Amino acid sequence: GEQRLADVLARFLADVVDPAWKDWAQAVSYIPATTRARRRRGFDHMALVAQGFSLMTGLPCAQTLEECTAADQRTLSRRERIANMQGRFQAIGAPGLERVLLLDDVITTGATLSSAQCALERSHCATRIATIARA
Repeated sequence: GEQRLADVLARFLADVVDPAWKDWAQAVSYIPATTRARRRRGFDHMALVAQGFSLMTGLPCAQTLEECTAADQRTLSRRERIANMQGRFQAIGAPGLERVLLLDDVITTGATLSSAQCALERSHCATRIATIARA
């Protein structure tokens, strides 16, 4: 249930994301937690970070991706992560949204972000991506 660092992480992202990216984007969005992770935590951590980022930058926050039902990635190899995430996301969201700044917590292999980006591109929504950490 630890939520107190969401605004700290949002501030970090707001401070380091290129101002031109903020000007380019129509909204900020996030990689949604899996259903299992959300139930375990009691909240979606990146939704909280994106909401804080939204307040700090003035960009509206939009959920653009359905929750993903993929297996937990933490113990998977690079090849397994890519296979696990292939086609796992479906775009949802506001009609007319064409440019989104997509936030995630950690990039390891890029499989999650690639799958999410493909889903958004299929719905004619371009993305730029910012993450808190790289593993």
